[in-house]
Amino acid sequence: MEFSRKVIIFTTIYSAIQAVIYILLSILSMLSYLCVIESVYTLTPSLYMMHLYYFKSPLCKSDVNWEHLGLQNVSGVKMLRRSYESSAVDRTLIISLFYLLFNCALLASSVIMYWKINLISRNQLAAGIVLTSPFFISSTLIYSLDIISAAYYSIDYTRAYTVDGAMTVLEVKNRHEILPLLDQLDPRILTFGPALMMYTALKFLIFFTLNTLVMVFAVPSMRDNLRANRRRTMETERRLIWSTSVPVMT
Repeated sequence: MEFSRKVIIFTTIYSAIQAVIYILLSILSMLSYLCVIESVYTLTPSLYMMHLYYFKSPLCKSDVNWEHLGLQNVSGVKMLRRSYESSAVDRTLIISLFYLLFNCALLASSVIMYWKINLISRNQLAAGIVLTSPFFISSTLIYSLDIISAAYYSIDYTRAYTVDGAMTVLEVKNRHEILPLLDQLDPRILTFGPALMMYTALKFLIFFTLNTLVMVFAVPSMRDNLRANRRRTMETERRLIWSTSVPVMT
């Protein structure tokens, strides 16, 4: 029982820390969409390309600055897109909003589960189920969102290995003008953004393992403790009945 308790405590602490991290990342993503921190993405060509892929919204009024991609003496060439905001930008914003919502729920359920650990690891099965259900629901929602996100960004990652595929992600219209420019870039610049987004979503493998550990250790522990509690109750009742049924000698 003590080992099961430690597993549950570790899982709740890890989940709470992870939830805080992804809440901050979601907020950072939305600030990027609002172009509040656009200057951060100009620090390196890889970050700037990531900005073009996933965060250049209509709120970012400036055109593409080729110098931020490490291309000098480029003038008069504008990147024309099918729409000012690509589907990759829309998708990233929607995913960020859902991550923020689900991770807030995960953080709250993790704190509650840690705070009420005694009810889960001892003998109150019903209370344990009520307390663990929000954790499992929120973590399952995040797990599903991770799979969807990983699938989308893995497609982007595969496409970004070629300049033509990178332009597909960017939804470039004037490909004949942009192709010679992007062809000068290091392939790592093109793949950095999709790779980072994909690996961020692949955390669901760790999440799945932790959920499995909780189910393996916590649920049997609650069941065994409930059975032990029932046996103690029955033994107490049996002794009470036996003591009241014995005639008193006078």
